[in-house]
Amino acid sequence: MNEKTQTIVLTVASTIAIPIITVLLTAWFSQEQSQAAVDLQEFTEAYTMLGNKDVPNDARQWAVNRVSQYILDVKRAARLR
Repeated sequence: MNEKTQTIVLTVASTIAIPIITVLLTAWFSQEQSQAAVDLQEFTEAYTMLGNKDVPNDARQWAVNRVSQYILDVKRAARLR
């Protein structure tokens, strides 16, 4: 392949690849943000339940587990940064 052909091939490939990669990364980051929002909402609900004396034992146990898991996840994410 001569230099002009290589330039054309690279231009065409990048014209196709860059938008596809952009869409895939946008979808992935959107999913990550959505999951983080769900996790935070569950943590908030669980933490609120722990402050309520009238919560049944099974719900209280779920709340303890959820709060503990959220804290572990946050610590793990902080170590990865």
